Parts: sequence; structure tokens; C-alpha cells
Amino acid sequence: MSTLRMGTSLSFLLWLALAGCASEPVVVECKWPRPQAAAGDALVSQAYGAMTPIPLNAVQFTSSSLARQVVVQELFARRTPTQTVQVTGRLVNCTDTPLVVASRLHFMDARQIPVEDVSAWQRIVLHPRAMTQWQALSASPDAESYVVELRAEDGAP
Repeated sequence: MSTLRMGTSLSFLLWLALAGCASEPVVVECKWPRPQAAAGDALVSQAYGAMTPIPLNAVQFTSSSLARQVVVQELFARRTPTQTVQVTGRLVNCTDTPLVVASRLHFMDARQIPVEDVSAWQRIVLHPRAMTQWQALSASPDAESYVVELRAEDGAP
């Protein structure tokens, strides 16, 4: 391939790359309706039919209005070197206003029995159309699963 032809090809590729930068910026999109929680292990009430199953290793919103404002983009857990569980989540604010939410975790053993007291509420500030990340740790190495509660808090950042 001649140097001129290669230079023209590279110029065209550079133009294509830069033309892509001039297009609309990427904006957080929150799509509705969201898929339902995956089937699998769940906590069930003693009085069957009194409540719906609560999926393990998932976020439970305390209100449907909050669930329309915040998206859980990622949720994962890992063992620490001391064998406790570290839960990390990434939340996205789907609104044009700042939001303040709080989370707390319930850690359970393999039989879904609590291994420690529920954690304290952790305040999380979400800026408009932005994401944030949070983490929580179990105290017990016996933790095998968890449930995250997410509620709205009063007050802006």
C-alpha cells in the first residue's frame, strides 16, 4: 500500500473517530419498565401470601416511587482476606434533581438465618443524572447471602 493511500486511510479513520465525538454526548438512560428480579432463592414469610418473596443478594426498595428514580446498575459481593463479605453497589439517579437515599444490609447464613444485627443506615448522595458507588461489610465470616434495603432520605446534598 502506498504511503499516500495509507495516509488517506488513516486520515479517514481519524475523521470518523472525531466525527463520533461531535455527536450527542452519552446521557444516562433509565428504561422502563425494568425486568423483574431473577427467580431463585428467596426469603418467604411464615404466613404464606402475607408478602411476596424477597430475592437474596438483591436491593429492595422501600417505595415504588424511589424505584422509579434510582437504578441499581451493579451489585456484587466478594470475600475479604478476613473472610467477611464486602457488598458493593453502583446506583444511578434517573432524575434531574439531587436525591439522598440510605441503605442498610441484612447478612444471613446458608440457611437464611441472620448472622449479625442489621447494619446502620448509610446515607448516599446522588447528583442529578449521575452515578455513585457504595460499599458495606459484614462483621461475620458466616455471612453467605444478603439483602440491601434502599429508602429515600430527606434533605438535598
